[in-house]
Amino acid sequence: MQRTLEFSQEQVEDLLQLRRLYLAKRAQLMKSREQLVGQMRNAGNGLHPGDVMTQMSRLATNLKMNAAEDYRVYNRTVCAILRGVSILASLTDLVALFVLNVDQVPDQIKYSNTLTAQRHMCQ
Repeated sequence: MQRTLEFSQEQVEDLLQLRRLYLAKRAQLMKSREQLVGQMRNAGNGLHPGDVMTQMSRLATNLKMNAAEDYRVYNRTVCAILRGVSILASLTDLVALFVLNVDQVPDQIKYSNTLTAQRHMCQ
């Protein structure tokens, strides 16, 4: 048995705002990542080999930090959505929705993308 949660218009607005913030932050991180990769491609232009290694190490560290931040942003977004959902649903409902239907665990970001698509179709 698949269960769904019903969201009020205000909750949908909150979810869509959270999605906008999430996508904006991810875009910012992607742009930063692209810049770092570009710098890696250009590393070594006229530098001593030892300096190139130092620069590449620094850039690799920055890429790693970027990836970690990207992961944190995703997790914080999912947790914020789940906190909102837990206010709506009883513990029993959450267990039924997220644990008993393990093969159909909803991807919260995908759900917000679906809401956005539905909203654009209705406008």
